[in-house]
Amino acid sequence: MTVRSNSAATAGRAPLLHPLPIILLKDDVVLVEYLMAHHPNWPEIETLKEKIKLATIKDGMNFPTGVARIHSNILIRDQVLKQNFSYRLNLPESGSTAFHSDSIFRPMGAALWGMQSGDELIWPTPKGNRYYFLLSVVNPVESF
Repeated sequence: MTVRSNSAATAGRAPLLHPLPIILLKDDVVLVEYLMAHHPNWPEIETLKEKIKLATIKDGMNFPTGVARIHSNILIRDQVLKQNFSYRLNLPESGSTAFHSDSIFRPMGAALWGMQSGDELIWPTPKGNRYYFLLSVVNPVESF
């Protein structure tokens, strides 16, 4: 099992520290960097910058399946509550009101971006850590 932890809680934000390699899609990185440059006050920008800095960035032809990217559908399991939750990673403009949709500029979305099926996310909360397991990641189908 791969463990990636979200070690948190300094000054109200949760910086992400991943001891294992993060894989990001080049097209996603270009888009996120553009949005960060044009919206410097959006939340989670420092987290995303750090994630990009540490990531292995791959183009679409070499991007592995099962790695979360923009528009991925992700099924996670709360290991304590024994409940499954599904998320769709979106940009702030798209699907912001959709049920179980999360922007990568929000803490959970930023944490899930670049994670893989089989990874564990340790999420600090005021009541203690939450433990999530990524059951599956389904990437969008590309049209050529």
